[in-house]
Amino acid sequence: MGRFHKLMTALRGTMAEHSQDRRHGASWRAWLLVFNQLATESKSVRDLIEISHCGTKTRRQRSVAVWVLGELRARTAAEPLLGLLQGRDPEISWHAANALCSIGDVRVVPKLLRTASASPYVHAREGAVWALHKIKAPEAVPTLIKAASQDKTPAVRQSATHSLISYPSKRTFEALRSALDDPSASVRFGAIFAISCLANKKGVELAIPELKKLLQDTTVVPNSGRISEEARDAIDAIQRHVAARQEAKTGARPRFRRTAGSNPVIRRSATRNPVTDGT
Repeated sequence: MGRFHKLMTALRGTMAEHSQDRRHGASWRAWLLVFNQLATESKSVRDLIEISHCGTKTRRQRSVAVWVLGELRARTAAEPLLGLLQGRDPEISWHAANALCSIGDVRVVPKLLRTASASPYVHAREGAVWALHKIKAPEAVPTLIKAASQDKTPAVRQSATHSLISYPSKRTFEALRSALDDPSASVRFGAIFAISCLANKKGVELAIPELKKLLQDTTVVPNSGRISEEARDAIDAIQRHVAARQEAKTGARPRFRRTAGSNPVIRRSATRNPVTDGT
């Protein structure tokens, strides 16, 4: 048995395990049926690439092929996947973005940056900025900051705030602080989440004054939470780390008081499921 078929067999086993999940098992079983069909047609990564681009295949067949390419970490598929990310179909584009995250080939970064800045398709811009949280490149920071503040679509701005987590610096902290004042509640929540993830980084405390303003924002973002509660948690997380750094520096016991009404457990945004969220 060749390497390709060994990898496909292992992947089939993983999918079979997921298919037993009580919540999402039905979706995984549907994908497993398609996977088994594609596995009989494919003898190499090149075959999967052809299937992912084939106009006569169903969207689900193409989606599964794209997902498999990502799971196989097929670097030769990076450029073809980039083409799918840039394409018209939002579902295929989303799967391609996640596959590129899995592959992590930095050679596609220049084209991702151009896509994030200039694509006429919202899903392509969103996917490009999303991929840059995994495919890390310092030159991505200016594009991500611009997307977080200037893209006309909230979904793109929110994805950009998420990707900025991967590039902690004073410049990105300032961009996230500005995003806390975004007119879109989902972007504000995304910025709070990003700041919470960076709570242990020195300098992120510059966002505290803006976070305090959001303590009065009772907006509930679907599938995420209430902005005021997330802001409290973010403030508390930052203050804990500031106090810990002060203790380490001076040897004095930190004096920390939790913000009223806060939750000591910082919530994290829902992980995207390639099966249930994509089809």
